Amino acid sequence: MAQIINVSLQNFESDISSPSMERPIVLTFVSARYPECSNLLTSLEKLSEELGFSLGKVDLDIPENQAFIQYFRISGVPDTRIIIKGDIVDIIHGVLSAQALQKPHPILLL
Repeated sequence: MAQIINVSLQNFESDISSPSMERPIVLTFVSARYPECSNLLTSLEKLSEELGFSLGKVDLDIPENQAFIQYFRISGVPDTRIIIKGDIVDIIHGVLSAQALQKPHPILLL
C-alpha cells in the first residue's frame, strides 16, 4: 500500500504544498467519528498506488488541526482536495461511490 502522509500545521508546507509542485497531492480531511472517512481513505490509498499521486490525511479530531477547517472552509467530512502546483484544482465533498473511485479522476492523469 502507498504511504499516507499524516498532515499537521507543522508539516503542511514541506509535505503537501511544496511537493505538489512536482506531483499531484490528494489531501483528505477525516474524522474517526465517521466510518465513511476510513472507507474513503482505504480506497484512495489503493488508487494512489495505481496512479502515483501522494495522499495526505488531516485528522480533524486532533485539536491543532482544527485550524484547517477554517482555512479550507471544510463544512463536512470526508472532504478531499486535489492539489497540483500549489493550487486546489478540485474539491470532492463526501464519499465517492465504489464505481466512481474505479475510474481515475481526470485531473490526476495530467
